[in-house]
Amino acid sequence: MKCGASLGKDFHADHVIAFSNGGATVTNNGQALCRTCNLRKGNK
Repeated sequence: MKCGASLGKDFHADHVIAFSNGGATVTNNGQALCRTCNLRKGNK
């Protein structure tokens, strides 16, 4: 989910493997996404 948008101050911190699917809240399971990409992703 990398659209190429500049993130600036409005980025969303996202779990690569969704927390609801057992993804841990650790750096290796995190990524910065724009708001649109993060909301589109949901818990996929």
